[in-house]
Amino acid sequence: MQFDRIINLKVELANPPPDTGYRGTLDISNLRINFSIYKSQSWSTNTANIKVWNLSNSNRNQLNQFGDELRLFAGYRNTSIQQTGPQLLFMGNTSLVSHTFTQPEIITNFDCGDGEKSLNLILASWSFAPGTPVRTVIQSYADLLGLDIQEFSATDNLVYENGHSYSSLARNGLDCACKAVGLIASVQNNNLVILKEGIGSEKPPYEINQETGMLGIPERFTDRKQFLYKALPKNGGAPKPGWKVKTLLRPDILPGDRIRLRSNRVDIDGIFYVVSIRHEGDNYGNDFQSLLEVRAT
Repeated sequence: MQFDRIINLKVELANPPPDTGYRGTLDISNLRINFSIYKSQSWSTNTANIKVWNLSNSNRNQLNQFGDELRLFAGYRNTSIQQTGPQLLFMGNTSLVSHTFTQPEIITNFDCGDGEKSLNLILASWSFAPGTPVRTVIQSYADLLGLDIQEFSATDNLVYENGHSYSSLARNGLDCACKAVGLIASVQNNNLVILKEGIGSEKPPYEINQETGMLGIPERFTDRKQFLYKALPKNGGAPKPGWKVKTLLRPDILPGDRIRLRSNRVDIDGIFYVVSIRHEGDNYGNDFQSLLEVRAT
C-alpha cells in the first residue's frame, strides 16, 4: 500500500423494492481500492467505477445489484496541499455491481451515478405564472428531486417573464428552466449546484501551480463540443481558450469551481473555471491524481 494515501468506502445497503431507505452500512478500508471518476458541469450524470479487492464473502452477499449508495473518501495522510486526510470524492448510487474471480483475487466492481435515483426516475408536472421568481421554480425542482442546493449564483431579481410550464422527467425540466435564464445545473456529490453559464462559482478560486501540486505542464485544448454548432462571439473574438491541467488528487475541486492557474513554463497566470474533472486513483498503484479541463471566465 502507498503509505501516504487513504481511500475509504462507505456503502449504504438499500432495502429491496418496493421498500425505500437503507438497512445498514458497510465500512470498507484497509483493502485495495481503485477508482476512476468523471465529473462535469453538463446535465449528464457524473459517473464512477470503483473496484475493491477481496471483500469478505459475507460483505459481498449483502450488496445489491443496484441502488446502494456509495460514498468514496480519498486523500493524503500527510500533505502540504490544502487539506489533510480523506475527503469526500464521490457520492452516488450503484447502477451495476459485479464480481470477478481471478484466484486468489476476488475483485468487486461498482458502476455508479451521482444522483442516479433522483435524476432518472422522478417526473414533474406543473405550471408557474408569468413573473414567478427563478429561485422559486428551481427550488421547487430541487424539493421534488430531493436534492439540497449547495450553491446558487446570485439571481435575486430574475423572473420568468412568460412563466414556466413543464410535464415530463424532472431533470429535463430543471435543465430547461435553467438554460432559459442563462444558468447551468449539475449534481455534485448528491447536491444541486446552480451557476451562471460560462462564469463559474462565486467562491474564491483555488490556487493551481507547481507549489500546490500541479504535475507537468498545462496543455492547451479546444472543446469542440462547446463550439461545434455555435457562432463565434459577436465581437469577432475566438472561442475562450481551454487548458488541461494535471494535479495531485484534489477531492475539494468540483466542476464549476474557479482556479487561478499559474505556470511560468507556458506563461499562464489567470482565472479559469473547471468544465470537467477526472479523478484516477489506487492505494496500491501509481495513479492518484486529478485531470482538470478549464476555460477562461
